[in-house]
Amino acid sequence: MSDNLVIVNSRYQLLHKLGEGGFGVVYLAKDKKTNQHCVIKQLHSDLENADIVKRLFYEEIKILEKLDHPQIPRLIDFCDGDQDFYLVQEYVAGETLSLELRGHKPWTETKVLEFLEQGLEILDYIHRQGVIHRDIKPDNFIRRQDDQKIVLIDFGAVKHFNVEQSHIINPTVAIGTHGYMPSEQARGKPRKNSDIYSLGMIAIQALTGKNPISLKEDEQSTEIIWRQFADVHSYLGDILAQMVRTDYTKRYHSAHLVLQDLRQYIRWYETLKDHKGNLMLEDGVEIDQHQLTTNFFLTKNPTILKTVTQGYSLSLGFLLFLVFGIIGGGFFYYGSRRVEATIDKLQFSLVNQNFQECIELTESNIADKISPSVLDEYIGQCRLGYAKQQAQQEDYQRAIAIIQAIPPQNPHYQEANTLIEDWTQTYERQSVDCPPNVLCICPGPLCPN
Repeated sequence: MSDNLVIVNSRYQLLHKLGEGGFGVVYLAKDKKTNQHCVIKQLHSDLENADIVKRLFYEEIKILEKLDHPQIPRLIDFCDGDQDFYLVQEYVAGETLSLELRGHKPWTETKVLEFLEQGLEILDYIHRQGVIHRDIKPDNFIRRQDDQKIVLIDFGAVKHFNVEQSHIINPTVAIGTHGYMPSEQARGKPRKNSDIYSLGMIAIQALTGKNPISLKEDEQSTEIIWRQFADVHSYLGDILAQMVRTDYTKRYHSAHLVLQDLRQYIRWYETLKDHKGNLMLEDGVEIDQHQLTTNFFLTKNPTILKTVTQGYSLSLGFLLFLVFGIIGGGFFYYGSRRVEATIDKLQFSLVNQNFQECIELTESNIADKISPSVLDEYIGQCRLGYAKQQAQQEDYQRAIAIIQAIPPQNPHYQEANTLIEDWTQTYERQSVDCPPNVLCICPGPLCPN
């Protein structure tokens, strides 16, 4: 009998087969009640392991009933007959990520960041509901046609865990896909950060264009070797490395923690993109701005640089100034990868307002090798930022002490002096213990010495 003649539960008309596995078949169907497409998963009960199939069927229903997320197909209906079980879900039009990855062409970093952020948001949600997916892989992500967002499917292998703890209540049979499955899951002991490992491996596949199965392990650390194949910033590389650590105890413990780090990086990355671009001569010849991507604060100074996005172009005179400035102004130091890494860290901490860390970096030994003009800029911005944070908390003494360390030759010295005067006056006013309804004027008997 043709599939499209079969009516399930007097309501769902099977249209055609979408896939088939050991436990059953998945169909595209039409809901005669709503006239909408849906997906029907038919699980056979006449197998040798019928008890397992039945248990998985009811477990999946229980999970789907409690999950309510826009990027997880909702459960519409289910029915259990004498021979077969049917599970009806929302239909998501789109293609799986496995099709996007099939050509082995690396994704852009922007596309990978979007995937990671969405994937981690989904994992964070299901983990908070006490659910581990256990089969995170490209086949189980669909890029929805309507809005291009990723949707996580196939919760048939899901497992409950104790929300108050990070471990599974009971060990289970290993479920997962080779290449995306971490070692503890292969042993039948998945944790919630097993899903994090799998998501990280998909991101690495997207960045490198290589199937995880083809990636080798380091003989000593047993970690996956992949960075040499990816054109990725060291910060994102560190995040991914932490996601796919072989030892789950050294891996990120929750999707929420990964999201925190990832979003900090995204803010920094987007800020760089806003100030990146190409410098141009007046006759329209483009100049690569790669050297400036980690020093984008220069673009904020109109006397140093004007970017195309601000509607300016480089004059020939400025070009000569730039060339000779690079030769004679200390850009030689950028040849050192350690120096470049330090500048990246400085910029990262500055953008994310980690000013105390930023100040510590400016005082480190490696900072002495940074171009003095560049280092002065970070010293000024980091100390001003940290001082303003303290002033917002009304700790004016500490705020003043922080920016008093900005030296006179620093480009931010004048701003620091102005703030010191303002904060000193504010501090003195606050130090006066005035009686109610009395205006205290200094100097006077109530003023501090």
